[in-house]
Amino acid sequence: MLLVDADVSAGDLAMACQRLRGLVGSYPDQLELRERLAQLYRLQRNQVQAGRWDYLAADPDPADIAAFEKATPSPLHRMRALAWAANPDAAPTPAARERLATVLGQARRGTGDAELTYAHLRAPSWTPVPDTTSDRILRVLIMSLLIGILLLFLIGVLDGIRIVWSWIA
Repeated sequence: MLLVDADVSAGDLAMACQRLRGLVGSYPDQLELRERLAQLYRLQRNQVQAGRWDYLAADPDPADIAAFEKATPSPLHRMRALAWAANPDAAPTPAARERLATVLGQARRGTGDAELTYAHLRAPSWTPVPDTTSDRILRVLIMSLLIGILLLFLIGVLDGIRIVWSWIA
């Protein structure tokens, strides 16, 4: 932290942020590191990153949180951005546990993966199967098209049978 303080004193906020991000990566459960990083991003007037790193704080700035959520509307991407590595129950505060659990629940609904965890996002072999509204609409349109083609085929077959019957009768 001494190097971060020295970077801030020297006005090198970018380096201070880089150092703190490394620390958050190593100690993701240390909320004070995240909150300090959010403060540095606020000094740089970067609301999205301030909201990202303050997301688990007990009393985050609502404007920062809104900016982060707007920038990452997908709960799955929000989970990745939060860089949490454990079960939400492992978070040190009730507010952090609640927010982590909420995002996890939204991501599970969005992907259809009821077993999704924050640890999955760190596993290179895991790939989500997104189930977005646009995917559902596309599936409905394709199914409607296939049903329409099938109905036209059946109408053609029935019309052919009617014609053949008229020749025989």
